[in-house]
Amino acid sequence: MKKLIVYTLIIFSAASVSAQNKGSQAIYLNWNLGITNNNHFVNNDFSAAGATTGYSYFIRKNLAVGAEIGWSNHYSYSPRHTYQFKDGAVTTDMYKYLFTVPVTATVIKYFNIPFPVLPYAKLGLGAQYSEQTLFYNIYESKNSDWGFTAIPEIGVNIRLNSIRPLLFNVGAQFRYAGNRAAEYNISNLQSFNFNLGLIWQIN
Repeated sequence: MKKLIVYTLIIFSAASVSAQNKGSQAIYLNWNLGITNNNHFVNNDFSAAGATTGYSYFIRKNLAVGAEIGWSNHYSYSPRHTYQFKDGAVTTDMYKYLFTVPVTATVIKYFNIPFPVLPYAKLGLGAQYSEQTLFYNIYESKNSDWGFTAIPEIGVNIRLNSIRPLLFNVGAQFRYAGNRAAEYNISNLQSFNFNLGLIWQIN
């Protein structure tokens, strides 16, 4: 992944980028890759099954506000084992799925520096829907809940064409959400994510 990001920056570093002025707008779509952290349900699982889309409006030069929605799906597999439940026990293998949908309001700050890319810092605050599912033998258990979420992100935008308003985006983010599920020993959800996508600027 690190090599992919480095090669992408090298390929597109020939074009310069400048931030938009007040009143400009942007729509973006990202492929989201991430690894879960700090939960006992699905931990240290890397998944490429995710995406985010969003809208931003420049309230002044180099500063935009907007909204974003995303989704991601993680899973883990456990080999055949005897599991104890409150109503008894079962011997089987098990699949665990963790599906999340964060919905946030965003603030994006762009930084003008003497490089052919436009770096930014973004903060998203909102709520996250989470669904946890267990598949074992012929049985299925499912839980869903909502929690507060905070998503800080840093990244760069790179212009693909000096004429068209199309930019390439590379970003890294940390997701924290207060989703809780006592039956699955979940007190919060955390993940580290990478975004690769496109931005369409509207003047």
